[in-house]
Amino acid sequence: GVSVAATAGGTASKKSKKKKSKGGGGDSGSNTPNRIVAPADVVSPHTGPNAVVATPSSARSLEVATYTHYLGTTIPAEAAAEVAAAAASSAGNNGKKKGRKKADDEDIDEVVLDDFTDLSPYLERGLTSDRAALRIVLERYNVAGVRDHVGRLQQLFDGLVPSVTTLAEGAEEEQQPVDAEAEKEETPTSSCISAGAEGDDEKKVEEESNETDSGTNDAAVEKKENGGKEMSKEEKSKQILALQTKMPNYPLDSSVALDGANTADFFYLACGEEDDLDALRGKQRKVSVAKANVMRAGSSATKSDVSTVDEAEAKSAAEAEAGRKAATRMIELEARCRVSCKIKFGGFHPPPANRRIYGDLAYLEVTLPGASEDTVHVTAVPSGFYVNKTSIAPEGYGEPYVFDPRPAENACYSHELLDCLLQFSKTLRSVWADALNAARERAELTVSMATNESPVQSLYRVATRNDFSIKPSPNTLQQIDALMIRPSWLVPKGTSNTTSSSTHGVVGGRHEYNQARADEDLASTFGVDIRGGAVRDFNEELQSARELPRGTLQERTDRAKLVHKVLVEFGEAAMVGAKAIIDGLIVPMNPNEPTRSHVYFHNNIFFSRAVDAGVDTFKISQGDRAARKAASRDANCMGMLHRADIKGLHNLATVLVDYLGTRIVCQSVVPGILQGEKTHTLLYGSVEATQPLSWDENMHKLLEESLGRGFMIATRPVPTLPLSDDRMALIEKLRAASLENLSAMGIPLAGLYQETNKKETKPLTELCAPLEAKGIRGSDQRNYLLDLSRLTPRDANWVPESEGGTGRWEALASSAKGGRAKMFIPDSLDDDEHAMAILRHELVSSLTRKLMSKYLLAKKEEENQKEATDKKENSKKKEEKEEVDGEDEEYLASLRLNPNVFLPNIKSLQDIDEEAYKQIKKDEERVREAAAYLWDDVLPGLTKEIRENSGQILPVDGETLCEVLHQRGINCRYLGRLATLALEEEEKDRKAEADYTAGKIMSVPRRQMPFSWLELLECEMVARAAKHVLNSYLAENGGYGAAQPAQIIACFFSAVLSTGEERAADTQLRTEKSERVTSDSDLSPSFTYGHVVPSFSRAEIWGDIEREVGRRFRYVLTLYNTPQTTGKNNSSGGGEDAKPRTLYTPLLRRLCQRNGVRLVAKSYEIGGKCLCSKGNSSYPIASSDIAGVLPLVKHAAAAPGSEGFLPASFDSHSGPPSLHILLPDAKSMFDTAYAAWNQKALPQALDLFQESSNMYQRVVDTPLHSSIAKCLRMSAVILFQAGETDIAAANAARSLAIAVQLGGFDHPEAVNCHSTLAHILLNSNETGEGIKHLRAATYLTELMAGRNHTDLGSNYHKLGTMYHELGSPVDGLRFYQEASSRENADRIVSGMIAKSTALALANVGHFKIALDSEKRAYNMYRSTLGENHELTKSSAQNMSHFTKIAVEQGTRIAKEEKKRKEEQSANAMANEIVADELAAEAAKASKKKKNKSKKSKGKK
Repeated sequence: GVSVAATAGGTASKKSKKKKSKGGGGDSGSNTPNRIVAPADVVSPHTGPNAVVATPSSARSLEVATYTHYLGTTIPAEAAAEVAAAAASSAGNNGKKKGRKKADDEDIDEVVLDDFTDLSPYLERGLTSDRAALRIVLERYNVAGVRDHVGRLQQLFDGLVPSVTTLAEGAEEEQQPVDAEAEKEETPTSSCISAGAEGDDEKKVEEESNETDSGTNDAAVEKKENGGKEMSKEEKSKQILALQTKMPNYPLDSSVALDGANTADFFYLACGEEDDLDALRGKQRKVSVAKANVMRAGSSATKSDVSTVDEAEAKSAAEAEAGRKAATRMIELEARCRVSCKIKFGGFHPPPANRRIYGDLAYLEVTLPGASEDTVHVTAVPSGFYVNKTSIAPEGYGEPYVFDPRPAENACYSHELLDCLLQFSKTLRSVWADALNAARERAELTVSMATNESPVQSLYRVATRNDFSIKPSPNTLQQIDALMIRPSWLVPKGTSNTTSSSTHGVVGGRHEYNQARADEDLASTFGVDIRGGAVRDFNEELQSARELPRGTLQERTDRAKLVHKVLVEFGEAAMVGAKAIIDGLIVPMNPNEPTRSHVYFHNNIFFSRAVDAGVDTFKISQGDRAARKAASRDANCMGMLHRADIKGLHNLATVLVDYLGTRIVCQSVVPGILQGEKTHTLLYGSVEATQPLSWDENMHKLLEESLGRGFMIATRPVPTLPLSDDRMALIEKLRAASLENLSAMGIPLAGLYQETNKKETKPLTELCAPLEAKGIRGSDQRNYLLDLSRLTPRDANWVPESEGGTGRWEALASSAKGGRAKMFIPDSLDDDEHAMAILRHELVSSLTRKLMSKYLLAKKEEENQKEATDKKENSKKKEEKEEVDGEDEEYLASLRLNPNVFLPNIKSLQDIDEEAYKQIKKDEERVREAAAYLWDDVLPGLTKEIRENSGQILPVDGETLCEVLHQRGINCRYLGRLATLALEEEEKDRKAEADYTAGKIMSVPRRQMPFSWLELLECEMVARAAKHVLNSYLAENGGYGAAQPAQIIACFFSAVLSTGEERAADTQLRTEKSERVTSDSDLSPSFTYGHVVPSFSRAEIWGDIEREVGRRFRYVLTLYNTPQTTGKNNSSGGGEDAKPRTLYTPLLRRLCQRNGVRLVAKSYEIGGKCLCSKGNSSYPIASSDIAGVLPLVKHAAAAPGSEGFLPASFDSHSGPPSLHILLPDAKSMFDTAYAAWNQKALPQALDLFQESSNMYQRVVDTPLHSSIAKCLRMSAVILFQAGETDIAAANAARSLAIAVQLGGFDHPEAVNCHSTLAHILLNSNETGEGIKHLRAATYLTELMAGRNHTDLGSNYHKLGTMYHELGSPVDGLRFYQEASSRENADRIVSGMIAKSTALALANVGHFKIALDSEKRAYNMYRSTLGENHELTKSSAQNMSHFTKIAVEQGTRIAKEEKKRKEEQSANAMANEIVADELAAEAAKASKKKKNKSKKSKGKK
């Protein structure tokens, strides 16, 4: 199109058909008079010799109208009419003509061509005098245009070479449908970022699925065609054979189990690509079950079966090999697309004043490819680029080059810099031609791979691309990060054949030399758009977007879209600004104050550290710990206000950034708050510690209507001067000391502190908000609510009993025995951070529903009794009903809670107002009831749910664990209490088992407490406590550890993930056996030069962690750092055969996620001895294993249910986490769809889910959102239930790809998607793909939750059943045995596994062992269900049957053995007789020989 030609700097004649580069020049042109420049004036071999530079029509107002501007070109007027007539009559002309042909002396209207206009008619006719080319106007360059042009060209050289190489495609090429596919993006995820849930696309998706789903077996299709009739035996055997060809057979010398501790092969196992892993390891490819059966059958197998199996085996192997070759070829092509040509602004840039008047815009230095790497100096002028005469300076000149900007003899002038360089360098021409060919092949290969592979496989190929390539990609880590919203905690390890000197450069790929990257970093404006004019006002944009109309669905959609866009861009700007602050690149607003108190104002965002700001600011809590917690609570409350979307009440955009122990608060700014007190008004609350509370009636009414009703906050009186006398005295004392110091320094003190307001004020002020909240009217006349650190009261369980708390923790501490509990758990709850321990809003809602339901039930019973004794008229009933409604509202209002109870350093109301004092005592009792409800009902209720597995809520990692707790209103500080309840339940199970064995009881409960529940609880406690301990280590020595954190983190992780510390002899023995080429000490000097990195022993680290666990969770660890784990691993049930329960790999994963640490994907020998306190070395994790540390980001507008702080990246711009979408229509439609699905209304549910997905996607403009992934997964489930398995599998695959991109390969939602997709595929006769995804889900579950998770046994049992039923009993038996080795909390399921094992053993003829397995099943059924249950009876019958067969088999074996022994004895006797006879014959022959010899001697 014209835009391509314009950016390329010329046109293409029909003969050459050469495509112009898309990365070139942009708007440029000539400042010459309006004349057609001769072709000799502009020479461009890349774009053709007939390129023309002319002025645009806007610059020709004073020129004689001898030329006409037509079709974006400047041509002679006499030729315009002829050209217009030819264009109008030409067939296939797609140009948009705005005027018709007029008289020759009249102007012809301008026709604008878009990017897709067909130029072939004009190329055929021609527009120049010789009809050879099409003239295109080229606008002139300016300095900014040159900069943009160089940047685009450098992108081309860095690999973004265009794949289309001609403007005028041939007719035969235009008719090929592949052209449309070639226009797709070249990223591997182009197929996985399509929502694919629209109802209009169902037929299309079905057709695509039918085309690509070549594995559908013919027998199933034939059965459908036969009207669902039962298949014959031959047809059934064919179907089973077809399924067997897709199932991998596992050799007997390898295990069928997956190792969840294997982090070296993480990307392979997480995607189920075990075949690629075998190929990488050089192992023989697994044959199918059908092939294994044919090999075992030998000559008895039929020829047709052998032929079918061999064909399927060859096809499968060819497809797998083709996929690997395609991935390898893609890396080779990308390497060819990268042109080694570096462009930078030279040392003589910018041009001096005397050269600027000649038109010089910039001086460039270009390093050309080739062995010599010649440097070319180029001058940029308004009309293009040319090579100048700057040359290498002679010796002694003093500068490297002699400056001469005039055109060189071979200037190679061109409007495009690329054309100029191509004319100058033959080597570059050759390399560029090769890059174009490679780009064309790369585009075709991308389309082919996207067609043949699932969406998640495209992501997998990027992560593992270097493993099969000789020339690895240099930027694998950047490429995988660009595709992921949440960066992975494991990164590809890069190449393995590197030297020690470059170890840090190959983590996830090679770090290449790139001068342009350095220039870009130095020229960074840290998020400020300096070319856009005024600095962006995020607050005004956000509030204006919120105030948009919302009357119609389209208006609500547009409003939600704009709000989401502003919040996303604010989050990105906050990240950039936080990084600049950490790097020290932004000057603080208060540079004379200590660093911890610095605040920053950058890009209209206010940045501050979450630390205790001192006594001047009005606040309730004190201390840095409380300040960090208050910042997090404030972000949570801002998020709740954002989701509530209250009209008239405005809140600020808020983002928290945690990085190496420092928490930075990023907020938009209230208009006028930084310009003095006169530009804003304090309406509610107080800013200064010594000032009284402000109050405004309108603001109070707004808060009562919003916070009071929506968040159950009661309006209560508080002291107008709320701080206690002791607190006020402390403030005055500290102020006086500060004034003395400042006076001694000669600093004027006038107006430094605001005097206490001594006006007469009311002693009490009514508030419907937290005491420290502030209502401010900004200069824009909007009402803002700030410092909203809580919307619910303090948790009375964490208030000391002496101050009105429940005393639950104190009671447990007093009843606890000595030992480790006394050592690590504090005796008192007096802690600064506990002042921020508040109840969750979900708990308040749950308690309100419970009390309201109880009230309505009692009232209904009372009404029923009254109606039974006294019947009234219907009208009377209506009036009474209205009064009842009013009473209900009044009772509901009485359930509101006061958030300002149990606050420290607050003045008591006892001496101020007796009624208010009585009311606050009632409020405190209400809060104690809420805390008791949490302690007595909610926590035991969750423990019971986990035990009974009601709703299948057992989490798979710490993130889902926190989500389960938060949904029930439980704070994470109760992890210790839940672990204590879990220990009690496990002890009950052990006691019940012992009593049953001893005969004291007749039965045991069916379900037990899952072991993984306690394991996950303790793992999460250790990970959370370790984060705070590590932050304290990094903050030591003035934060020097945070500047060089690698060694501290490596030592810390090594200590946490070990059972003890190595002795010197152990270290020496290990290093002698180690095959590692590079030791950690080879890299440490560059990190510790001039300073010694602090080291800590394992005992010190674990002591600090256990004290933090005791303080934060009031719990003593039982699975970590105990005498059992430091000697032998702690066990699940005691005894020598007990299995380990300490989760090391899940703990490593959570440590990385909670601290933002990224590790190289390799095997780590965790769970053994460590080295962490000697020199600069550490083991098993070395500093060179740490690929980086990521910031943890918490967005106040994040979607509910997600973890608070999520790892992000300062470098990649892949996008923000899923934010909450202010479109209630989409959420309502999703809920309605879910209700319809529960009612089995599948068509309605499917339509609603798809419409909900469309609504979400219209807001976010991308399918990468958690709500869209949920809609896709539910659509897949519904389609599967409706029998549309192909479309269901396609939607499930897209949902899996989105889940992986949002959360990583090991995200819990990805596990759910793997399981859903596996279920769909296995029931669609796609056994191979289904097994792959089921095994991926199994591996990820063990990686995240350990080997004792209940889903693992179920998954292995499912695999065993599949193999057993499809004619592979040996493989089925191996899966059954693995399932039986896993812990199972359901005794019935354990019995089913044992029963399946018995059947598999019987199938292979081992009846005696099958009998033992059946006995185990029988004992489980009998102990749980009783003797008379059907399962128990069936098991007893099987036992009898197996016993009979086993006896018969034993008798037969005994007879056969006896017969064999008799035969052996007879054979031995026969052999002895034969031997005797042979010996006799030999003796006789020997005797004859002797006699003959004697006779011969006698004759002689």
